[in-house]
This record gives sequence, C-alpha cells and structure tokens, in this order.
Amino acid sequence: MPKSGKFLFFTKEPLKKIKHKFKPKEAGFYNRYPGFSFKHYEHNHRTYSVKCICDINDFYTMFEKLRSMSGFKWKDIKPASHTFHFHPIEWKETTEPQGFKHLPIELREFPPWQFKLFKECRAIGFFNQDNIFELVWIDREHKIYPHQ
Repeated sequence: MPKSGKFLFFTKEPLKKIKHKFKPKEAGFYNRYPGFSFKHYEHNHRTYSVKCICDINDFYTMFEKLRSMSGFKWKDIKPASHTFHFHPIEWKETTEPQGFKHLPIELREFPPWQFKLFKECRAIGFFNQDNIFELVWIDREHKIYPHQ
C-alpha cells in the first residue's frame, strides 16, 4: 500500500512516482470462481452499454450466463473457447484503440479481457486488485473487433 494509505488506483500520485505497479495476487484469477463488479460500468456509452440490448430475452440471457459462469473457475472457462471466447484484448487491434479512456490512468493499466455472454454479445472489462472482473462495456454486436 502506498504511503498515502490508499490502494494504488485510488491515489492521485502520478504513476512515475509509484515504484511498483500493482500485480495481481499470486493465486491470480485463474484459480478462482468468477466474481463480477459493475463499479466501472460505462452505462452511457454510445456503443457498448445495455442500451444496445433491446430484447428482454437477451437481457435475461446475459444475466443467466453470468450466473452460470459463476459455477466454473476461470481456468476452466479459458480453454472452453468455443463456449466462452475468453481472452485478453489488444486495444491497438480494436475499434477502440484508446481503450477505457474514461477510467483513471491507474485503472487503464490493468489488461483488458473479454468473454462471450450470448450470440455475438461480449462482456469487456478487467480484473481488479482482488481478481474480480470489473465489467466496463457490453458489446452486443461484437463491434470491438473490426470485421476481417
């Protein structure tokens, strides 16, 4: 914990003054059951929010998927790529090369990940210091990656 008594990403100190960037806990998220947070969810995003989900059945399916994923560990979810499409994101390869630009710089340092919720819909976010998945965007049409 920094001298300020606050965790790294709540501090106002510039990154160059911080000697050690946050590293996930040793066990990491792979050995944990999924936990989800919506603290940094961008509900007003023009493209990546639930506003893009018009069908109540899709909304129900999205939450059912989150519930069902909670029964697996991340290490079991990752190899099931045909079902979950769980992988890290390289911003430079996406339609959003600046990434989560609305988040504080400290949070933008966490690597972004995505996984499939249903059909082409993807959850996009990052793992916080407690290895909880912070859902930031919901990409209903999988627009984050340009069509090849």
